Amino acid sequence: MDLSSMLWALNKLKAPREFLKVVVLVYFTSNLFNLEEDFRWLEYFAGQASCTFEMRQAGFRSARFDKLYCQDPGAHGRKTNWMDLTTPAGFALAVVFVMKGMELDLLSWFGIKCSSLVAVNSGTSKRSACNSIGLSCPSVDESNTLLERTICLCMLVTAKQGSLAR
Repeated sequence: MDLSSMLWALNKLKAPREFLKVVVLVYFTSNLFNLEEDFRWLEYFAGQASCTFEMRQAGFRSARFDKLYCQDPGAHGRKTNWMDLTTPAGFALAVVFVMKGMELDLLSWFGIKCSSLVAVNSGTSKRSACNSIGLSCPSVDESNTLLERTICLCMLVTAKQGSLAR
């Protein structure tokens, strides 16, 4: 899918302007990696990645992402955890792989951690119908960031005419 079509679709979905800029930046750094559209299954927040394993067994080119896969971000000269969507590197990698997904034939699974979004946790997070952002503390901020970035990735999958699973 060409960049202008992708940006047009994202604009129709009312994607944030900042996210459109991220997509453009990732697209124009394509000389750093191959943007050939060849993935059919992407699993975010994968944990044990059982679904990815099954998709690979069925012959589908697949990728899995979870911050647990990079336990020591400082190893080998790394600055951040490149598998964590809350980091710039992790989010950019997630965008790259959605862009590498096959147009009209991409299925993305988002198993987002929702523990701070449920009603039982409203005492800790201070989220309510009137205050959807909640209390400003590290765990709530991380959940908000993950949710925002997951929504942006869902928009990108939709712009590529892919499918979402949850």
